[in-house]
Amino acid sequence: RNVALEAGAAPTTARLDAYRRVLSVDFPRSGEGEVAALIAPGVRDFKPIARGTPTFVGFDGSTVLETHDEPRDDLVPFFVNEAAYWEKGVAYVLAETVGVEVEVA
Repeated sequence: RNVALEAGAAPTTARLDAYRRVLSVDFPRSGEGEVAALIAPGVRDFKPIARGTPTFVGFDGSTVLETHDEPRDDLVPFFVNEAAYWEKGVAYVLAETVGVEVEVA
């Protein structure tokens, strides 16, 4: 309930950032389908990662670079390393930032 609007204040609009899912990224897997790497230390929720950025560190010490198929570098990860998504094959989700206009008083 917006008390200011109910009191007769003139509404205005404000832009809020929202995130729209673009794709999910799985962990690198071994030939047997086992997880073969962990999330790299620099990968954080809502911090943009460009293609070519290290996103995983292999159990053998190798670095895995971001190679998603989207032809853009403005995507942000979220749900990074969320335990509930491991069994679903999701290391993180990439999203685009979209502006949403909302009415405020």
